Amino acid sequence: MQEIELKFLVPESRLKGLMRQTHVKSSQVTQLAAHYYDTPDQQLAQAGIGLRIRKEGDTWVQTIKAGGDGIAARLEHNAVLDNEQVQIMLDNNELMPDLAIYQDTPIAAALADFKLKKLAKTLTRLYVTDVERTTRLLTKSNEDETDSCIEMAYDQGEIIHGTDDSLRKAIQEIEFELVSGDLDFLFTTAKTWCKRYKLCLSTLPKLKTVAYLLTDKITVQRSTQI
Repeated sequence: MQEIELKFLVPESRLKGLMRQTHVKSSQVTQLAAHYYDTPDQQLAQAGIGLRIRKEGDTWVQTIKAGGDGIAARLEHNAVLDNEQVQIMLDNNELMPDLAIYQDTPIAAALADFKLKKLAKTLTRLYVTDVERTTRLLTKSNEDETDSCIEMAYDQGEIIHGTDDSLRKAIQEIEFELVSGDLDFLFTTAKTWCKRYKLCLSTLPKLKTVAYLLTDKITVQRSTQI
């Protein structure tokens, strides 16, 4: 599956105004807890790959994302996990991704440069995100009587060091994903919101754009403002 999305960081000075537009009657709120993985030297991030296990409502989902066709497109594979098995691994602090599920899938090509068994042994949990996600749909009627639809998702919460709960950083980001219809609608909408709320575009994987939580401090990498 290929998703087409644009992700932005939200400046503190524009947060209240933006929240008035995201928290509307039709919006939905979901609690998300996500564990992000890579090798200690970030081999996946360097290859443009993101790997996570996330609780979405009552369901645990393992997701991998890799570069797609174009700056806003990403290949994505999602696998629903067994909740009971995940809970056992969590209780023993042993929750890790299962890379074997990517064999014979479209995402396998993105992992072709890795030996999966070796990669699995070197994976570590880099950080955890604990966020509240607010989503709403933005639609536009086209001249051909079809509709273009975007899902807007606003995340607010914390990013936490994978092994040290005392290292935390607040995160505020918004994402626009094309659900159906005209790609121009996605870029036009994003441009309007960027101008109104001074959003900072993030085009790199989350491991590089949100924060590095790898040593004894948290550092945030700059994004390009548009």
